[in-house]
Amino acid sequence: MPLDVVLVRHGESEGNEAVRRERAGDDSMLRRLSERHSSFWRLTDEGVEQAESSGAWLRDAFPDGFDRHYTSEYVRAMETAARLGLPEAEWMIHPGLRERSWGDLDRMTEHERHEHYAAQLADKAASPFYWRPPNGESIAEVSYRLLGLLDRLGHDCAAGRAVLVCHGELIGAFRAQLEDLSQRDFHRWSTDPGEKIANGEIIHYTRRHPETGEVTERFAWRRSAAPQGQSRSQPWSAIGLRRYDASGLMAAVEETPPVT
Repeated sequence: MPLDVVLVRHGESEGNEAVRRERAGDDSMLRRLSERHSSFWRLTDEGVEQAESSGAWLRDAFPDGFDRHYTSEYVRAMETAARLGLPEAEWMIHPGLRERSWGDLDRMTEHERHEHYAAQLADKAASPFYWRPPNGESIAEVSYRLLGLLDRLGHDCAAGRAVLVCHGELIGAFRAQLEDLSQRDFHRWSTDPGEKIANGEIIHYTRRHPETGEVTERFAWRRSAAPQGQSRSQPWSAIGLRRYDASGLMAAVEETPPVT
């Protein structure tokens, strides 16, 4: 695997702004946007500023740059990648970095989702990792499709650095894959408001110990940076493979009470 993989969420998009307006009572922008596929939504002015701030952080943190540059083909991700301003970057588009598909729920207003799919949305709260929107993708499925990209990184960027511009839920799937999160771990993480991936946020995985320089076979440390909201940034933390003996498995099992 590369020594470093850096994930960047795209800046604020037209869709993000439209959803925010809808929650304030005005769904007109979301209805206009629904006339085209969500892969064609652009950045807002705020999103452009976020992308430029993220780029400044990356240039400072990685003065030697990156060996590989990948982006989702969704327009908001490509625009973010272009506006990072990384010197001599040659971007490759990878379909595996596309946003999670919400199927029949895509481009619906929040009111329409709850009106037509209330029962399905209730299931999401119970199991966000395995829940699949009607005709869409579960996070488990998104996590699985990342295996091809990770394999390619192992061939194209062994012992190097790669930057990937993508989407919030995709970063959640990366986290599940790279940190061996159980469905309960993912549930706790994904439902914690303080852990929400912000627009423009950067997640950095490395195999090199931040203090000693020792290199491991797998990604073992993670940090995050939110250039436009430093209070959301997180320092280095260790990650590792999860292993269970029989008693550990039973302890996990017993978190689910039997039906009586």
